[in-house]
Amino acid sequence: MPKTVKELLHIALSMEEMGYSFYKSKSEEFEDHQLKDIFAMLARDEIEHQKKFKELIEKAHQDDTQHIDIENLIEAHKNKAQLFNSNLNIDTPEEAIKHAFQDEKDSIMYYEKLKELYPENKEVSTMLDTIIKEEQEHIKSLSELKNYILMSQN
Repeated sequence: MPKTVKELLHIALSMEEMGYSFYKSKSEEFEDHQLKDIFAMLARDEIEHQKKFKELIEKAHQDDTQHIDIENLIEAHKNKAQLFNSNLNIDTPEEAIKHAFQDEKDSIMYYEKLKELYPENKEVSTMLDTIIKEEQEHIKSLSELKNYILMSQN
């Protein structure tokens, strides 16, 4: 099931848009300043990622098809969409962090697969590497936030 690179980049863009919406809502929902600050920072990062994917979309050719393991890419996107559609059931910081961990992991998997589309394009590969590293930093921030919550409960 070949997809165009442009379509795959649009999926990545929608993943970042969903991430932004989730992080923004949680930064406004929780009262703890540490929670607010981390989720606000994550929301800002998602906006920057959106800009990068929009830039890649502008450069992609509509007819550029790739025959890759599209099923894994689509599965990652479905997982993320399901997570965000269940957003209404996320009431506690612990649930929000668990949700965000999965979101970041799915994003990293998707972007690593997406990177396979550009083995010869250094600029695109570098941009995707940067986004992947930022997503990995998000996981570290979420881990620190989880530890903060655990410590504050004791």
